[in-house]
Amino acid sequence: MRSETGAIFVVIIALTIVSCRYVGLRDRENDYLKADTFPRTKIPENLDSPAFNDLMVIPDIVDSRGISGQEFEVPVPVPLPTNFGIERIIIKRLGESRWIFLDVPPATVWSDLREFWQDNNLTIALIDPSSGLIETEWLRSEDGDGEQILGSLKQGGAQTSSRDQIENRFQMRIEPGVRTGSSEIHLRYKRATPGLRQDEQLNWSEQSDDLQVEDTVLSAIAYHLGETINQSTTVSLLAGSITNESRAVLVPDRTRPVLKYRLDFNRAWATVGAALDNARIDVEDLDRSSAVYFVYYRDSSGDQPGFIRRLFMRGDALPAGEEDRYLIRLDQADDGVDVTILKDPATLASAQMAERILKIIKEYST
Repeated sequence: MRSETGAIFVVIIALTIVSCRYVGLRDRENDYLKADTFPRTKIPENLDSPAFNDLMVIPDIVDSRGISGQEFEVPVPVPLPTNFGIERIIIKRLGESRWIFLDVPPATVWSDLREFWQDNNLTIALIDPSSGLIETEWLRSEDGDGEQILGSLKQGGAQTSSRDQIENRFQMRIEPGVRTGSSEIHLRYKRATPGLRQDEQLNWSEQSDDLQVEDTVLSAIAYHLGETINQSTTVSLLAGSITNESRAVLVPDRTRPVLKYRLDFNRAWATVGAALDNARIDVEDLDRSSAVYFVYYRDSSGDQPGFIRRLFMRGDALPAGEEDRYLIRLDQADDGVDVTILKDPATLASAQMAERILKIIKEYST
C-alpha cells in the first residue's frame, strides 16, 4: 500500500511541474540575454572616491568565427578521448635540451621546488615566485662528475686541496607548459675556477657549462618532487601570478583556425607528432622537409552507424576513407610556429573540422 501511495505522489509532482507552463509561469532561462547594462557609479567630486576593482571583467566579444546574428542550436560538445595516460613527472629530452614536465600548474609545485634547494644545502641568492625563478649563490665543491659535484655540495662544499675545487651556480626556471594546467622546469648550470669567476651578470640563456651536471641536478629535482608532490597541500599565491603567456594558443577563425606554438620549430614539430600519437590519430605519412603530417581523422560526432550495423561490426570502427584524410602543416612565424589543417596542399579544411583537430592536438601537447 505504501509503495502505491509513493508512486501516486511522484506522478502528482510530475504533472504539477509539467503543467506549470499552462498556469502562467514563464520560462525565464534566457532572460539574462535581454538584461540592460548600467554605467559605473559616479561619486560626487566633493566626496572621497574609492578605487573600484572589476572582480569579474567581461571581455570584449571577438566574433572570429563570423556567427554574429545567426541563430542555431549548440550541439553537445564532442568529448576528447580519455584513454591518454601520462606519468605526472617526466624528464623530456629534445637534442641537448632537457626539462621536467609536470601535469600540475606552477603554483602547486613552487613550495616543493623551494624546499629542494634548502634541503640540499644549496644557498639561494635570488628567489622570485612571480616570475618562477630561483638562483643559487656561487657554491664551492669538489670537482668531478655530476654525482660527485652534487654530493659535495650537499655536504657543504669542498674537502680537498684548492686545485680540486670548483665553484658552481644554478638557475631554475618554472613556467606554464604547453598543455593547459601543466608546468615545465628548466635548469641552467655555470661553473668557474675559485678566484677567477666573473661576477657580472651571467647569461643564463646560453647552454649549461656541463650538461652532465645539469642532468644530474635536474634528475634530483624530479626525484624530490616524486617523493613530495603528492604530500603537499600548499599552493603559492605568488607563484600563481606567473605571467608567461601560454605556449599553445588556439586562434579561431571563420576560414583558417590556427594553433600557435610559442616554441622553436624543432620542438613544435616533435610536440605535434607526440600529440598525434597520444591522441591515437592515425599518421599515414610525414614530410619533415615540407613540415607536413598526413593523417586520417574521423569526426566522432558525424554520421554514426546504426544499431544493427554496430552489432555486426563488433566494436570495430568504420575504415577511414579519403574523406577522412587531412594535412597538418607547420609554418614558421615571427613569434613561434603556426599549425593549420588542410584537405590537400591547396585547400584548407573546413573551419569547424580544422578547429576540432587543432583542439585535440593542443590538449595532447606536452
